[in-house]
Amino acid sequence: MVHPRELDIVVYGDRHRVYRPGNKVEGVVSFFPTTQQHIKSLTLDFSGRCVTKTTRPQYARPSDGRPPILEGLKRFEAEATLFRFERSLLVDCTVTAKRHSWPFEFTFPSHTRDRYPKWADSSKFPKDVHQLPPSYHIYMDEPGKEASITYGVTANVSYGRWQYKSDKAALHDLKFFNDSNVRPHLIAPTPMPHVLKEQRWTSTALRPAKHTLKQKLEHVVTHNPNLRTPSISIVPTVYCPPSISPQQDIPLKVSIQHIRRRPAVDPERIDCIFKSLTVSITTYNRTVCEGGIQDVTEQRRNCVTRRDINTSIPLDDSPFSLVSNLRLDDNAQCIASFATFTASRSYTLDIEMEAKCGPKTFIINSSTPLEILPSPSLSRPAAVGQPRESFEQLPAYEPRPTLPSYSESTGSTATLGSLASSDDDSGSEEEGGFDDGVSTPLTPPMTPGLDESDRREWVRDGKRAAV
Repeated sequence: MVHPRELDIVVYGDRHRVYRPGNKVEGVVSFFPTTQQHIKSLTLDFSGRCVTKTTRPQYARPSDGRPPILEGLKRFEAEATLFRFERSLLVDCTVTAKRHSWPFEFTFPSHTRDRYPKWADSSKFPKDVHQLPPSYHIYMDEPGKEASITYGVTANVSYGRWQYKSDKAALHDLKFFNDSNVRPHLIAPTPMPHVLKEQRWTSTALRPAKHTLKQKLEHVVTHNPNLRTPSISIVPTVYCPPSISPQQDIPLKVSIQHIRRRPAVDPERIDCIFKSLTVSITTYNRTVCEGGIQDVTEQRRNCVTRRDINTSIPLDDSPFSLVSNLRLDDNAQCIASFATFTASRSYTLDIEMEAKCGPKTFIINSSTPLEILPSPSLSRPAAVGQPRESFEQLPAYEPRPTLPSYSESTGSTATLGSLASSDDDSGSEEEGGFDDGVSTPLTPPMTPGLDESDRREWVRDGKRAAV
């Protein structure tokens, strides 16, 4: 970054503004050379970039057959251009030592402009045109590993061949938020069913009575299916939404179906008790550098943990609600799901449920992808000319009543507080009191007046008052 007097970029409006697709970026770029200069080129660049960095240990293999020796960390970096709009302001010319300025205007696109190289994994990172991701910066678990998505306006000046000055650049970062797929709060998320794997428990303890020796021999010879070991088979189904917005209720439901594969053997009716529940959301941050080197960080946050619920569960495949009033916080950490050329952020909704069916306890685990949509609060642009926060209007001003004069005896009644605040200041000033040169208004009388028989004149330091 150079001194703003020589090369500077000014963007009109609030510097904390969050731009959205279709918003215009307006401003002016200024160039103020101190002497006459020959300029090879002066360009203005409006672009979006995704930069990923990572490190890998680098080993040296000794020639004597010893194990590899760690030499250090090798750095890898990749930069993907999401879009780019370039303007040439000066080309091969001489400028005088004065201020030169050029206004500019760009429009934020909603999608990327280019494709990306083939070495990126297409299963996790898109290669074709897709929606622009939001401004993003994250540091991975290990030092040297990070990813950033930045948008900005850059001015670059390249001096002539015989100029003993290096090329210079000025950058103005912009915050971007893509509200193309924002869902209003009025549209409630729809839970989708996810049928889990059938869970079965086979045990002789489910038999109403033990088999006799004759029945066992009969089963060995005839393979009577009615003499097989009974089992409990349940098929759980989890209902959860595929996408959710911050501050929206997350509906979670579960249904369990009891299947009797051998009606003559399996128990006809069992009791199922809902014992415990754990709901968590896992965040996955993925980055890739040149050569296909990938980094993945995983962060899990528990949302609901309940123990000793002991609630009966119907086994007729009818869904029942697991939680109520479960919402995402609308804060800076709740970043919408996105995937771009070399970076992505995704979430999964993990449910672990413990259900006791008869004498057997089943652990039901479910992990489904969860798309977090952009926050509707960020999609509402701030009103122009309105304050960001509303405050209660102050009451109308009322003039202060006229204070009584004590320069002469008026026969009026004064209170102890008013006299102390007016005449005792001389003592407090000598003792280092709170007098700072600002006059304190006298308080109105708060005590009833004295009786006429007790009224007398009091004189001090040339002042007279009736007390």
